[in-house]
Amino acid sequence: MRAGMLARAQWSVGRHAAAAAVLLHCVVASCTGYPTSLNSIPTAETVGAGSLLLEVTNYGYPRMLTTESVSGVLLQLGVGDRLEFGIDRYETEETSEAYFNVKARLVDETDKLPGLAIGVMDLRCGCFATPYAVVSKRLGSVRVHVGSIHGSYSGGIMAGVDADVGSLWFGIDYLPGTQNHTRLGISRAVGSDTSVLVTFGIPNSKNSGKAEVGITVSTTLPMRK
Repeated sequence: MRAGMLARAQWSVGRHAAAAAVLLHCVVASCTGYPTSLNSIPTAETVGAGSLLLEVTNYGYPRMLTTESVSGVLLQLGVGDRLEFGIDRYETEETSEAYFNVKARLVDETDKLPGLAIGVMDLRCGCFATPYAVVSKRLGSVRVHVGSIHGSYSGGIMAGVDADVGSLWFGIDYLPGTQNHTRLGISRAVGSDTSVLVTFGIPNSKNSGKAEVGITVSTTLPMRK
C-alpha cells in the first residue's frame, strides 16, 4: 500500500510545549497510511476484506529518527470489500496521541468510470473531524486521484498521480493548506506483502513550513485463512 501531510515542526517540547500540542493535533492527516493513500492524500482504494495494513513511520525536519521527529504506528483493517477502519498512534519525544478513521468505497473503478470513496479522519474527542471524498482512475500507465477535503488544517482540492516504473513505485501528491506539503514518494517492495516508502515534502507556503523527509515500512497481514 502507498501511503500523508500537515505541519510537523521540529520543536523542543520543553521550550515549545504549545507548538508540540498543535503538532500532535494535526499529525493524523500528515503521516502516510492514515487511510489507504498515496504519500499524503487518500485514494479510492480500500484495504480489502480480512486484511490488516500495518505501517511504521517516522518524519523529521530536516532529519528522521531524532528526538525531534514524529513516529507513528498505523493500523488499517478491511471490514468487507468496501469498508476500512483504522487507528493511528503518533509520538514525539514526550507526548503521544491516537486517532481513528473510516473510509467506504462507494463505486468500483471500471474502464469508463473512476472509483469513488468517502471517509472521515481525525476522529477523536476534542478534535474536528476531517471528511473527504476522492476519485481514482487509471489513465494509461498512471493513476490519477482527485478529491475534496475539509478539516481544521486542510481544506480544498487535493490531487495526486502515481505509477509503477520497473520495480519502483513513484507518487506525487498535493494536500491543500499552508501548513501542508506537496510530496514526492518512492517505494520498493522488499517482500510479497511488504514495502519501504521514502518521501520528500515541499511546504505549500515558504513562510509556514519546512521541507520534510520521511520513511514508512508497510506490510499487509491476512486476518483469516
